[in-house]
Amino acid sequence: MMLFRETDKSLEVVAPDSSDAEEDDSAPYVAVRYAAPATCIRDRLELMGFTLSAAKAVFDVAIEGERAAHRDSMARISGALPSDFQDDVGPVLETLTVEQWMEGLREIRDRRLRPTYRSDEALSGTSPVVRYMLGKHFDGWYGFPGSDVRHVIRIAVEVLPEEELVYDLTELIQGGYYDSSDDLVAHAEYLLTDDFDTTRRIVVLTEGATDKWILERSLRLLYPHLADFFTFMDFDGARVAGGAGALAAMVKAFVGAGILNRIVAVFDNDTAGASALHSLRQIRLPANIAVLQYPDLPLAEDYPTVGPSGPVNMNVNGLAASLELYLGRDVLEDSDGMLPVQWKGYDETLKRYHGEVIAKREILDRFDRKLAECEVDPSTVGSRDWTGLRLILQVLQTAFHPADEQTMIDDENAMIEEQRSARSRYGIPAAPTDGP
Repeated sequence: MMLFRETDKSLEVVAPDSSDAEEDDSAPYVAVRYAAPATCIRDRLELMGFTLSAAKAVFDVAIEGERAAHRDSMARISGALPSDFQDDVGPVLETLTVEQWMEGLREIRDRRLRPTYRSDEALSGTSPVVRYMLGKHFDGWYGFPGSDVRHVIRIAVEVLPEEELVYDLTELIQGGYYDSSDDLVAHAEYLLTDDFDTTRRIVVLTEGATDKWILERSLRLLYPHLADFFTFMDFDGARVAGGAGALAAMVKAFVGAGILNRIVAVFDNDTAGASALHSLRQIRLPANIAVLQYPDLPLAEDYPTVGPSGPVNMNVNGLAASLELYLGRDVLEDSDGMLPVQWKGYDETLKRYHGEVIAKREILDRFDRKLAECEVDPSTVGSRDWTGLRLILQVLQTAFHPADEQTMIDDENAMIEEQRSARSRYGIPAAPTDGP
């Protein structure tokens, strides 16, 4: 359910075919489905840490566990097998790669094949991998070895990006478990306390109210299918002070309070932001809190500046790249060229200067108009420059990816080890290590 939002829900009154339905079941019923394009599901899975890289890594780990389990099984029953027995699973498992599994899934879709038994004559023209996948559908997800179906879906939407993912809950509704008007996404959120980290909203902390409204509205415009997975600190309502130093202090407070939500604290890509991050170096951050700066901006690599020595173009990433520089060339440029950065002061700790783009109020007003125009007519988004903001929003989406992938691999290894221990406890002999 967490792959969907309540806005993905559809209700449709269906009239059964009276020629096929029993008399008592021929009344119209409400079909309840959640559906979203595969590309939206992909982005939501990525946000939760279920990246393509993680899914492939889990496949590689889990397939070794499947191979070991099959070897053990064959060793245990080898004495009872007929002399003409042919193992059609072991050879596939020993060489199966995630790329082959993906190709098999594509073939199954293209040829409209259905799950069946591996010995079904209808599969005589298919590859051993496809026969294995269709036969394994009855006790698994087309032979995918991992334990979490979200990895299966992540790879499936990569293979079939033009498809739509549909979750049909009609039978649950008809069975009386839920009502068609229930918000099942909210219900799933309530139930998933064990999966708290990857299913709850990510809290984004910024340096101030301006950064907050810019990122929040831009996210809803550019990635509307991900917007509900984030929540931004309300500076005005909470009367919270702004600035890099205040944001660093807020991070320390959240660490001390043991907040469970995933939190991303994002600082400007300037000297003040770097100085605030430096003050957090001695703090041991828990896994659910990520602290970062805005990513380097290509536009800022050769940007006009004004200082005591006059105008000069230079790389202002890390020195003066506040959020205003990420709002687009079409906002920063006027008839005289790009609005320059003006150098303000020197940070003794970091031994570098700090600068700010001039005419900030004018830049924000221009961006507000640009944003409002695109909100009214989304078809104009493609004609405006969103490069910088897309970089920032992608960083927010991927902040926990490295840690998530390692956790998923560790979990899969732990499950394999638990299965191996269970086989040992029940006296199942280990297979030889030199082959199936």
